[in-house]
Amino acid sequence: MPMDSDVDLVRVCKPMFMKTLGISNKKVTIIFRKKYDEKTLKHGLIGKKSNHGRVDDEVTAKVRENLSKYPTVPSHYRRKYSKKRYFEDTLTAKKMFDDFKEKEPDCKISYTSYKRILKGFDISFHKPKNDVCSQCTNYKNSKKTEADMELWNQHIARKEQCREEKNKDKERAKEDATFEAVIIDMEAVQNIPKAKAGDFYYVSKISAYNLSCYFLKDSKRQCYMWDSTQACRGANEVGSSILHLLRKMPITIRDVVIWSDSCGGQNRNQENAAMVLYFLNEEKKKHKIESVTFKYFERGHNQSEVDTIHHLLEAANKNQEVYVPGRYKELARSAAVRNPIEVFDLTSTTYPVYDSHKLVKESLVNRNKYRIVLESGKPTVKFASWQRAKSIVFKRGSRAIDISCCPDPSVLEHVETVHTDKMCYVYERPDLRTRKPKVRLEVLYDDSTMIPVSKKVLKPLMGLCEKLMIPSEYHSYYHQLSEHATESEIAVAAEGEDFRGSDVSSSECDDSSEDDVSD
Repeated sequence: MPMDSDVDLVRVCKPMFMKTLGISNKKVTIIFRKKYDEKTLKHGLIGKKSNHGRVDDEVTAKVRENLSKYPTVPSHYRRKYSKKRYFEDTLTAKKMFDDFKEKEPDCKISYTSYKRILKGFDISFHKPKNDVCSQCTNYKNSKKTEADMELWNQHIARKEQCREEKNKDKERAKEDATFEAVIIDMEAVQNIPKAKAGDFYYVSKISAYNLSCYFLKDSKRQCYMWDSTQACRGANEVGSSILHLLRKMPITIRDVVIWSDSCGGQNRNQENAAMVLYFLNEEKKKHKIESVTFKYFERGHNQSEVDTIHHLLEAANKNQEVYVPGRYKELARSAAVRNPIEVFDLTSTTYPVYDSHKLVKESLVNRNKYRIVLESGKPTVKFASWQRAKSIVFKRGSRAIDISCCPDPSVLEHVETVHTDKMCYVYERPDLRTRKPKVRLEVLYDDSTMIPVSKKVLKPLMGLCEKLMIPSEYHSYYHQLSEHATESEIAVAAEGEDFRGSDVSSSECDDSSEDDVSD
């Protein structure tokens, strides 16, 4: 600003001047120094510098190529609605940058520039630990019309109703010796082998699965564990785990409630229903349980006591090197000193995986077509609604299944009774005039079975063995896998992907899935 001699100068109080303009003493001093020393004030140069932090195109291409080599996994909870992928939880941007500089020492790039390129990938480092409720998110971002508000209020009311019902079951379990309530949930997929060396980040891996069970009566914890070379991840495995859980119930238990999320592929499906019906009727001489009830949390709000098991497992595996799935089970057994976690090997001879999908076809007829409800005192046939079910009640020797849209099945106006003339065991159909055939469970996976691993997945793992990145004592495990390798690229669920066969009805395991019922 040029000096203007025609302007009348007025002396003012400096503190008042600075407070009025909201400036500091340093700013006033610098401005007057430049004004009188340099006669003019220069315009600010902020943002005027060109080529700020520019990285050579060749270096950028190498960074992108390096980033594309890291295996990623989808979100555990939001696979249906989000294509966003995640790096392994052991990775950080700093580790990846150090690994890149070690492999490409001639590339001149700063850590800040590396992170800027990494940000361009739609990939994050941390998986969401809990479900992100889509309905709450939609309401938050909506214009909040009366219709939106009404739907959201109903959603919140159902959430609170489920919470209250779960708390009632918890209190009853502690007071009633004949009642037990259990919460089950699938843990996020664990990728094995896992180590801090950079070479482990570039290979596809074996997936380890875990179904956690938390008993509300005495806070007992159980985990049914297996990996993708032993079985898949779907209704067969979850249904078999539920059957083993019921078989291990104390002889004093008469009524059991099992809480879970509304995932159609794993929890709210007919495979689990067929498995419970088999237990209550075919194995009734081996136990005294009178009823089993499935209850489901409201979509997106399934946080519960079972998450404490996942927290313990996460803490036990932090900074641990895991080379084989068996090591993951060892860490789970030692994760808690007080009240230790019971770990069961699913697919073992004692706890095999049964073909629940076949059991559905043999034991349920017209399983998703009809229900009978009372309207004006008269029975009316309607289509069954498994997708809206909040509780499903099975009773020992009963010829009906109660499907309720309320977590409390005693609320009669919400109960829909499905009679066995439309939904029944094959051996109880009224048109059978001969002796009732006995339905048998068929073992699908046990110690004698193994899902072949794709050679494309196994080759880099064998390379880690040759480099001794995997200790020699674990080589026999990978050599055994190589004996059953196949050319197929989808033989095993690598990189944490969900491997599903005919046992899963829904295309995605999200508790908001609309395909909750298998055909």
